[in-house]
Amino acid sequence: MLNAMKNLLLLLVALILPNGCTGPRTTTPVIDAARAGNTVELERLLSAGADANQRAGVNDWTPLMHAIHKGQTESVRVLLRHRADVHALTAHRSNALIMAAGYGYAPIVRLLLDAGADPAYRDDNGQSALSAAVGGTTDIDRFTVGKCQTETVRVLLERAPKLRAKANVGDMPTRIARFAGCSEVVALLETGR
Repeated sequence: MLNAMKNLLLLLVALILPNGCTGPRTTTPVIDAARAGNTVELERLLSAGADANQRAGVNDWTPLMHAIHKGQTESVRVLLRHRADVHALTAHRSNALIMAAGYGYAPIVRLLLDAGADPAYRDDNGQSALSAAVGGTTDIDRFTVGKCQTETVRVLLERAPKLRAKANVGDMPTRIARFAGCSEVVALLETGR
């Protein structure tokens, strides 16, 4: 039943998404290195003066966002050392922390919080990092709706315990977590344990 629901959600997302991304399709050497996890090249480029915040690619993301999209924890670490902006926003006013939380990348969430990312920030749709972690993301490259991202939720609540209130998560992500059988996530939201 859960697999059928996931497949239906994927189909709906595919139908709702536009038929093509707009924006520049080119990348930069910094973005290429960040996405590939090539930290030696990334360090070399940034040390030589390359911009750690230059936007490019189909989504016009920063190198930090591209590294998060590909789950490249060490690239994130290098970019943060070179002053990558944790507060930079996507076209939909989302940010790196919401992306990492939605993908369930707890180590990256820790790094971003250590670098000053705001766990209470909400995008244009009202989504916070916590609601993204609880509800998951519909990104076609890493669909995490219905995944129990317990460690990511735990990290966010440890760093920002005031986020636990129901108003900070919303009903839909909590319903998704319950439906998916994510009892540990629900317990963390309700009791903190």
